[in-house]
Amino acid sequence: GEKVAAWEEKLEPRKDHFDKRITIDTPLKKAGAYLLMAKMADGNTSRIVIWINDTVIARKQLDGKVYYFVADALNGAPVAKANVEFFGYRQQRRDKMVGRRWVYDVITSNFAEYTDADGQIIPEPKDLEPNFQWLATVTNEQGRFAYLGFQGVWYGQRHDQDYHAQKVFTSTDRPVCRPG
Repeated sequence: GEKVAAWEEKLEPRKDHFDKRITIDTPLKKAGAYLLMAKMADGNTSRIVIWINDTVIARKQLDGKVYYFVADALNGAPVAKANVEFFGYRQQRRDKMVGRRWVYDVITSNFAEYTDADGQIIPEPKDLEPNFQWLATVTNEQGRFAYLGFQGVWYGQRHDQDYHAQKVFTSTDRPVCRPG
């Protein structure tokens, strides 16, 4: 994309060139992904991707499903009717080698859903395959943006007998006698 902002920062190295950390406030305010490039006077260049989110995505495992919650990053209010796009990939090895290396295919999948009035979605397990790495991004008409991933998904099973087992714990200052 086009250059969004530029600024200069005077650096003063420590004695004997020991590392020094400083905090620099950027003029970047709008949510999105930015490529930040720093060029030194001698020509060295450093690059890093900076993500600014005005929206957050929380994920929780359910019984055989995965729950996503989309909220405002500042106050936690749910974001309704947000477009949540999922992109997944996995590598599949072919039964073929080129030289001494295996050949792989990259399999991809994608789909999108809108959050409900409470900022929630629960994708169908058939759409969110567990053997893929998934990236979720959120956008809406007001320009919100957030991402979560790349992460694998798994579908756990709830074991009611573990959660509803009856147990008794006793504490006493007297000796306990059990017949036999």
